[in-house]
Amino acid sequence: DKTQRALDLEARAISLDPRVTKIDEAQVGDAVTRVAIASTTGVEAEYRRTDAWCLAVTLAVEGDETQTGFSYRIARGLDELDWEAVADEAVERGARMLGAAKPATARVPVVLDQFAAISFLGVLAGAVSADAVQKGRSLFANLVGERVGSELFTLVDDGTNVEGPGAAPFDDEGVPSGRTELFTKGTLNGYMHNAYTAHKDGTTSTGNGKRGYRAPPGVGTSNFYLDVGETPRDELLRQADGGVLIQDVSGVHSGANPISGEFSVGATGLRIVGGALGEPLREMTIASTLPEMLQAITGVGDDLRFFSSVGTPSVLIDEMTLAGV
Repeated sequence: DKTQRALDLEARAISLDPRVTKIDEAQVGDAVTRVAIASTTGVEAEYRRTDAWCLAVTLAVEGDETQTGFSYRIARGLDELDWEAVADEAVERGARMLGAAKPATARVPVVLDQFAAISFLGVLAGAVSADAVQKGRSLFANLVGERVGSELFTLVDDGTNVEGPGAAPFDDEGVPSGRTELFTKGTLNGYMHNAYTAHKDGTTSTGNGKRGYRAPPGVGTSNFYLDVGETPRDELLRQADGGVLIQDVSGVHSGANPISGEFSVGATGLRIVGGALGEPLREMTIASTLPEMLQAITGVGDDLRFFSSVGTPSVLIDEMTLAGV
């Protein structure tokens, strides 16, 4: 019963830490979707999919200070959801930020956890859309075959990967799904296409046609993710000794220029001391460019995680400037 699971999720979260006295939201849900496509081009196909999700938003309070914690997981069915892990993570992410201070401005190693890294993946998804490239709105225009990022940076869109929630036998134009390696070891291979953009570029669709109710099909992702690495997160933290783990960023989509790649975003996180997490930090600003950040990747975690149809492991950046005091 979904209602009982949500109540159990709330009860567990409150029991874990006395500073967490309230749950802002506890949600457990599932859905069954049937997709059918028919067009004048002769396409006629359909499939059925199931989805389940679980999320928690906790409030950790100490004195006059309140910090919010969040966790979210998705699966194909309710029985595959680890709701206890969701409660545990939401409590930890909120409670550990109590007492956060504003750091001094410094240039340090940075580990982006999955929640932080996923925001940058959203910007990259728009930048490798052939539609954006053709309209002159992408920093990756005219760079096919060029080395843009670190050798550890391999970016994939794969509608056939059943481990991801965006898996489907075909896209919204009926084109069979496939695996498109957009970047391989830092080198740009190409862009995501639907039928229209592919025809315009004299190539074939990559199976990234996405329907809408107000306009013809656009270009969108299926399972879009940074390919998993081999390094455990604890090792990434050890390599980033003296740096910062960023656990949340704000304003990425509004603060990132899709043409130049420049960005300036707010961030919160924790100092890394001796490979362990230390003092919580708030009111920081990260300012750089996407190409510089991609080139500075020196570690990719083995902890790939999907949030909706976009996924990423933890990522180690050699150095970034964190602006604080």
